[in-house]
Amino acid sequence: MTESSSQFDQPPEDYLTVESFLHEASLNANVSLDLLTVAHLNESFPRIASSLPAWLTTQEVFTTLKDCAVKRLQAKIELGIQSSMPSEKTILHTAPHHVSFLVFHSYCVNLLFV
Repeated sequence: MTESSSQFDQPPEDYLTVESFLHEASLNANVSLDLLTVAHLNESFPRIASSLPAWLTTQEVFTTLKDCAVKRLQAKIELGIQSSMPSEKTILHTAPHHVSFLVFHSYCVNLLFV
């Protein structure tokens, strides 16, 4: 599998649920995702955080999940920026502009009244 195609692989549904939860916690705690901590989870969602499996809130696992979520978010943003960048193609715009009308109008007025 190539590196570019791996960006489009869909992670397991369980991971997407955890990732979504991390994004929500980041928004609720008003901190960027890369600065999110387990303490923020406990503050933002105390009832949910207390029911999470203990292994999920260990520093190592939490940091790994958070880093993956950050990388996926960055990849989505970079892909959006790349796809919105102008390509090597040129666009030939042939419609007249308002200045063209003004010049033509002046020319016609001069022909009619001079």
